[in-house]
Amino acid sequence: MECCGNNNYTDWEVVFQNDSLPMSCCPRSPFVVGTEICNTTSNKYPKGCLEQFGTFVMNHAAVLGGVGVGIAFIQVKSFSVHDVLKKHCIILFS
Repeated sequence: MECCGNNNYTDWEVVFQNDSLPMSCCPRSPFVVGTEICNTTSNKYPKGCLEQFGTFVMNHAAVLGGVGVGIAFIQVKSFSVHDVLKKHCIILFS
């Protein structure tokens, strides 16, 4: 997700107390390690992660809902399998 801070990049001012930002707030160049600097004057992600996450959920609501229904279906089926196995165990061991 391309975001920085909860609301925006200024959330990090309290933590660092200067213009530094975590490297996750800036796009990374491929094949460059240890030479990049991320601060408020560099190319940073302007939007906060709360907004970006909300947008992601709204854009993928159908898929997320489908996964939830699928997990609920598996749980319901496991309860019915449990009941069948329980009945067989009672018959076998009584």
